Amino acid sequence: MCAKVNATVGCYHQKYISGLDVEVCVCESQLGAMPCNNTTKLTNKLSRVVLLTIAINTFITLYHKIFKYS
Repeated sequence: MCAKVNATVGCYHQKYISGLDVEVCVCESQLGAMPCNNTTKLTNKLSRVVLLTIAINTFITLYHKIFKYS
């Protein structure tokens, strides 16, 4: 989604009474360069990978503890 805004660079967060939680990050892209919002996408992907790795490691550790003493 693209929008023109009058704001400085940064992220803004607002929670509505209905429970809707909105976060908007504003950045300034350079002509001919990658969009500046790529870091947000990369951060989301990396956090998913980290969480998945932690979950797998936890599962393997528990599996070995359960079946080692059985």
